[in-house]
Order: sequence, then C-alpha cells, then structure tokens
Amino acid sequence: MLVQENENGVERPVYYLSQMLNGPETRYSDIEKLCLCLYFSCTKLKQYIKTIDVYVSLHSDIIKHMLSKPILHSRIGKWALALTEYSLTYAPLKAMKGQVVADFLDHSVVAVPQNYVDLVPWKLYFDGSSHKDGTGIGGVIISPDGIPAEFKYSIDGMCTNNEAEYEALITGLELLLELGARNVEIMGDSELVVKHVSKEYKCVKENLIMYFVIANRLLKRFDSTSIRHIPRRESQEANDLAQEASGYKKDDDEEPVQVREKVRATVLSPSNLSIIKLGAVDVENFKILTVDNGQEDDWRKPLVEYLRSPTSLTDRKIKYRALNFVQMRKELFKKTAEGVLLKCLGESEAYLSMSSVHSGACGAHQARHKMRWTLMRSWVYWPSILKDCIEFAKGCQECQMHGGIQHVPASELHAIVKPWPFRG
Repeated sequence: MLVQENENGVERPVYYLSQMLNGPETRYSDIEKLCLCLYFSCTKLKQYIKTIDVYVSLHSDIIKHMLSKPILHSRIGKWALALTEYSLTYAPLKAMKGQVVADFLDHSVVAVPQNYVDLVPWKLYFDGSSHKDGTGIGGVIISPDGIPAEFKYSIDGMCTNNEAEYEALITGLELLLELGARNVEIMGDSELVVKHVSKEYKCVKENLIMYFVIANRLLKRFDSTSIRHIPRRESQEANDLAQEASGYKKDDDEEPVQVREKVRATVLSPSNLSIIKLGAVDVENFKILTVDNGQEDDWRKPLVEYLRSPTSLTDRKIKYRALNFVQMRKELFKKTAEGVLLKCLGESEAYLSMSSVHSGACGAHQARHKMRWTLMRSWVYWPSILKDCIEFAKGCQECQMHGGIQHVPASELHAIVKPWPFRG
C-alpha cells in the first residue's frame, strides 16, 4: 500500500496493490517473496514514486540485502537492477496505520483448500547382480502396513549389470500390479536406471531401449509413482538377494531359486500388451511391434477421431489440421506438399526412430536439421520432430565425448556492482 503524509503528519492512502502468487512463485523463499513484492509495487506505482524519495517500511531491510550481493545473478539480481532507477530508503518498522493495513492485506488472502488424502505408498527396493557364473535379481516390497516381502529370481541367460537392474525393476513392478498397488515408491542403487526411468537421462543404448519402454509402460498403470536413487547400504537386503540368486554369494537357507526368462523381443500385438505378462515367465517369446496404442496424451488421437467420424462439434483447429492428414488401414499419415504420405508416430515410436537414425546400425550421430531430414526420408512424421532431434542429440553420450570443446564460460559474466553506489 502506498501512503503519503500531509502537513500534519497524518497518513493518507494513495493506492492499494495485491497479487496472488502462482506456480513457481509459491516456492520462493521468504526473502525472495519480499523482494518480489517490492519489485511489483515499484513497477505498478512507477508514475507516483519515480521523481520522489520513497521510504520502505518492512520487517527486514530487503534493500540492503538486494544491493549487498557482489554479483547480480538470479531473479533477485534482475529485480535489484530494475530498482536502481528509484530512490528507495529503508525505514525501520514502527506503529503506523499503513503497515497495519499492509499486514492485513498480506494475511487476508484465503488459500483454496486442497482435498488431499495422504496415502502410505508401497515401497519397492530392487537390485540386480551379474557376473561370469550367472545373473540374478532381487528385491523387497513393503506394504503400507509395513509388512515386507522378498523376491529373488535367477535369469536364464547372460545380462549386463544395467540389464539386470532393469530386470529387477520390471519384476518388482509386475509383482506390485498383481498385489493391487496403486501408489508406489521405488528405490534402487543404480543411478543410470533411475535417471532413465525418471527421464533425467536419455536412453540411447540399443540393448536398454526395450527395457526402458517396458518399464515406462508398467509405471503408467499406477496412479502415482516416485523413483529415487539411494546408496547401496540402504538397499543392502535387495543386493544380498540378487547376489544369492546369481550365485555370487552362498545362500544360507539353500532354497532352490526360481528361474525367470530374460525379457526379450518376441511377437506381440498392441492389444495384448495389457493381457500378456511382459516379463515372459510362463509364455512364449514375443516381440513388441509397436508401443503406442492411442494414449490420452497422444497428439494423433483428436485427428483420428475426427477423420473416423467427422462432426460439427469438433474444434475448428482440429478440422483445419485434418486437411493435411489421411487415415489408411488404421494408420495416420501426413500429406506433404509433394503428395508423399508420411507415417505419423507417437511418443515412444518417435523415440525409437530417433535412436535408430542417430546411433543405430547406420547412424552417423547427426543432429538438428540433418537428423530431421534423415527421418523425413524414412517417411515418418510427428509435430515436434525438429525440437526432439535437437534435444536427443544433446543427450547423446558419444556426441558429448567426441564433440567440439566449448571454451565459453559456464555462466554469463556479470559486472561487479558496489553494495552502496556513489560511495568511494
């Protein structure tokens, strides 16, 4: 609130301001919220305060905090730079009507109640072990009531360490689905697998892409999931079970370990993905031909629905876009200016296509427009093809290892500003 004192020292309100914090602003620290409040107030009241001296009364001296930083960076630096055109002076907080009204406006905002139900999730600890004598997986499942359950399997065939970790994760997810779990918390000591599943890392290895697709398909069947990396000492029990199943460590109970077949490519139609167990414990080998069968967030779904049954209630943008698409044999194709039909791909299919073109058998680790041109020559299309090609090339490990060295600074250079201008 902006106030002005008259000749008798009586405060008169001039302007009231308020703003609701939305999105990332709600996660600001307390000092950042105060700085944002000062920046917002000065920006809105620019015509009133630009030519006069302004005293800011607050619980803390945020002006000193903003100007005392030797290097202007982040959002506070941006706000401090914008406030240099005003003559602002901090005044200690005292009993004044304006401050009382400002405090009332600050605390009178009614938050929208959120009806959340805190549910204790199922917990899954998984680990895999692979060495020259065999491969084993193990894990521990803890129910919401705190009841633990262990599992361990010996894998039929040789696997790498990362493949064994994926095998353990997929087995644990299948068991959780059989137990009826809806909210799960997944923990493992393999940073690569955890970052793959959380999509912090790009999965570009051909031998891991199949595991990555299957794991993501299983995760989408839960209501809520959280996965995080933990040190090995916190998942020691799962590690011991995996080593016992692989034969690396001797089992004290000497119980027979059930043999589980390795997840591999076998013949499977999209309609059977939700019926047949993806782990292939007791079914014949199958092969995944496609991994996208019209999900809710699929960009092709509104176009397919309109081309299948055109109605006047469809959005006009969808009607306009549908002019360049055609549906043939339950597949969606895009018509180019030359009349060539390009097959439209979903998210998972597009990821597999980019992996094959970029670093596959004939991949030359191309990027940007060249990679997009190669994909278009393969007669495939999706709307964000250029953006995805750029992001995929940025996450390629080989491109980072053998690419040109960047000599530019890691962060933008800033001029050092004195804490108090015009003083020495």
